[in-house]
Amino acid sequence: MTQQFVAALLTSVAMWQLPSAFAQVRVNIRPVQFVGRTSLAAGGGSATTATGLETRRSPEEDSKFDKLIRGGNASRARVPAAHVPRPASLPLSAASGLTGFPGLTHAGQRLAGSGSYADTQFSTEPPDQCLAVGNGSVLEGVNSAFRVRSVVGGNLTNPIPMNQFFGLAPGIVRTSPVAYGPFTSDPKCLYDKPSQRWFVTIVEIDVNPATGDFLPASPVMIAVSDTGIPTGGWKVFKLDTTSNTGTPDHAGCPCFGDHR
Repeated sequence: MTQQFVAALLTSVAMWQLPSAFAQVRVNIRPVQFVGRTSLAAGGGSATTATGLETRRSPEEDSKFDKLIRGGNASRARVPAAHVPRPASLPLSAASGLTGFPGLTHAGQRLAGSGSYADTQFSTEPPDQCLAVGNGSVLEGVNSAFRVRSVVGGNLTNPIPMNQFFGLAPGIVRTSPVAYGPFTSDPKCLYDKPSQRWFVTIVEIDVNPATGDFLPASPVMIAVSDTGIPTGGWKVFKLDTTSNTGTPDHAGCPCFGDHR
């Protein structure tokens, strides 16, 4: 995917005509910004010991993000999912011809990072996981780190922090003075066979570098590989998903984007 392709896609979206039934719907088109280039092989190595076991507060645990839904009533944006179907579980059965290997562990993502990103990860749970397979490679993301393996389990890269891969500030710098980097989560990854490209997205929330408190800005970060080889070069893009209009339709915002 080239920058020209992204621009053409955005132009086509901008020229798209809504049906008359949706004539009154407010449409907000935001450009995708090219951020830079990166590589999953940039991780280099991983730490062998951790100097801190801090966990990081997520938006679900931060009362500041317990926002109201549109309409201005007192209903919470997150409610018990009583309406979600709960199908009965099925018994496990043995299958033939299947192989597997251990994926990224908690220690693997906690100790990921090299250079200025060494020992800058948090201990996070539960594991948000993404998995994509194609062209002889397996790309896995767990919580805040990625790794590439061969289809038989061989390591093609070391674990690399999401913040390092996307060119963001480290999650936490533990040396004095302590500094916090953007919160990243919800990795999604895909191998598209027709285009022979890998795609990775994460949600990112800005934080106060001195305190770690969440700030309003929240983009979705998008990475697209140059070729069908995930250990090669990637292009990084950013899509601003911040809802901070201050209008009655967004009474509980600023809100961070949910790209799930």
